[in-house]
Amino acid sequence: MAYPIKKNNEGIYFSAKFQVDGDKARSIDSSLMVDQKIIRYLMIKDSNSNTSKLEQD
Repeated sequence: MAYPIKKNNEGIYFSAKFQVDGDKARSIDSSLMVDQKIIRYLMIKDSNSNTSKLEQD
Protein backbone atom coordinates (compact mmCIF):
# COMPACT_ATOMS: atom_id res chain seq x y z
CA MET A 1 0.00 0.00 0.00
CA ALA A 2 1.17 3.53 -0.60
CA TYR A 3 0.31 4.55 2.97
CA PRO A 4 -1.00 2.84 6.13
CA ILE A 5 -4.75 2.55 6.63
CA LYS A 6 -5.83 2.09 10.25
CA LYS A 7 -2.22 1.09 11.10
CA ASN A 8 -2.16 -1.61 8.39
CA ASN A 9 0.78 -1.58 5.98
CA GLU A 10 -0.43 -4.52 3.88
CA GLY A 11 -3.76 -5.46 2.41
CA ILE A 12 -5.63 -7.53 -0.14
CA TYR A 13 -7.28 -5.76 -3.05
CA PHE A 14 -10.41 -7.18 -4.65
CA SER A 15 -12.41 -5.99 -7.62
CA ALA A 16 -15.82 -7.28 -8.70
CA LYS A 17 -18.38 -6.17 -11.25
CA PHE A 18 -21.98 -7.09 -10.56
CA GLN A 19 -25.48 -5.96 -11.42
CA VAL A 20 -28.09 -5.57 -8.66
CA ASP A 21 -31.06 -3.34 -7.93
CA GLY A 22 -30.81 -0.40 -5.54
CA ASP A 23 -32.15 -2.25 -2.48
CA LYS A 24 -29.63 -5.08 -2.88
CA ALA A 25 -26.80 -2.56 -3.42
CA ARG A 26 -27.72 -0.85 -0.14
CA SER A 27 -27.77 -4.24 1.61
CA ILE A 28 -24.31 -5.10 0.28
CA ASP A 29 -23.05 -1.65 1.32
CA SER A 30 -24.41 -2.14 4.85
CA SER A 31 -22.77 -5.56 5.13
CA LEU A 32 -19.40 -4.21 4.02
CA MET A 33 -19.67 -1.30 6.43
CA VAL A 34 -20.12 -3.47 9.54
CA ASP A 35 -17.55 -6.17 8.64
CA GLN A 36 -14.55 -5.55 10.92
CA LYS A 37 -12.18 -7.35 8.50
CA ILE A 38 -12.87 -4.78 5.76
CA ILE A 39 -11.05 -1.54 6.48
CA ARG A 40 -11.91 0.28 3.26
CA TYR A 41 -14.17 -0.33 0.27
CA LEU A 42 -15.63 1.55 -2.65
CA MET A 43 -18.81 0.80 -4.58
CA ILE A 44 -19.32 2.65 -7.84
CA LYS A 45 -22.51 2.88 -9.87
CA ASP A 46 -21.74 2.55 -13.58
CA SER A 47 -24.11 5.02 -15.18
CA ASN A 48 -22.80 4.07 -18.64
CA SER A 49 -23.90 0.45 -18.43
CA ASN A 50 -26.71 -0.69 -20.69
CA THR A 51 -28.85 -3.32 -18.93
CA SER A 52 -30.68 -4.44 -22.04
CA LYS A 53 -27.38 -4.98 -23.88
CA LEU A 54 -26.03 -7.07 -20.98
CA GLU A 55 -29.12 -9.26 -20.98
CA GLN A 56 -28.77 -9.95 -24.72
CA ASP A 57 -25.10 -11.05 -24.54
